[in-house]
Amino acid sequence: MPETVVRVGPDAYLTNDRGEVFVVRPEGDVPIRAESSGFTEVAMPSRDDDDPYIIQMQPSLLNGIVRDVRTGAPVPNAEVALIGNGEGEIATSRTDGRGAFIFKIVPGDAMIRVEAPGYDEAELAVESRARVDIELSPMVEHERDMATPESATPSPEMSE
Repeated sequence: MPETVVRVGPDAYLTNDRGEVFVVRPEGDVPIRAESSGFTEVAMPSRDDDDPYIIQMQPSLLNGIVRDVRTGAPVPNAEVALIGNGEGEIATSRTDGRGAFIFKIVPGDAMIRVEAPGYDEAELAVESRARVDIELSPMVEHERDMATPESATPSPEMSE
């Protein structure tokens, strides 16, 4: 895969347009890691042989369920937005009847924003997780929670 970063110990290399990278293997037990935006990072232990490493990277998936924080019930038809760091909104999805959502390619530094009618908006950092379950708080109905202001009660002088 082109533009994949391959780390061998503290050194980093970029793959060529065919997804290859050629490095001199260091002495000792040095881990090898491959990382590319939108794919799950791969880590491999070093080996003693001279055979090439073949690293297969899988697209990163992010899924989760949106639930009501008070009842635990799924929140269907919520809008889930994937927001990239400095890129703005990358993709949107809607939860299904079970409150589930999925994104197929996710950068590691993304955020998730969830909006649903009757609920407060929620925002979370993905932080390279494969699953993000989100609990939404129902909006507070201000009319029920607010006391009637004194100015709304007519004074005896005004009612005459």
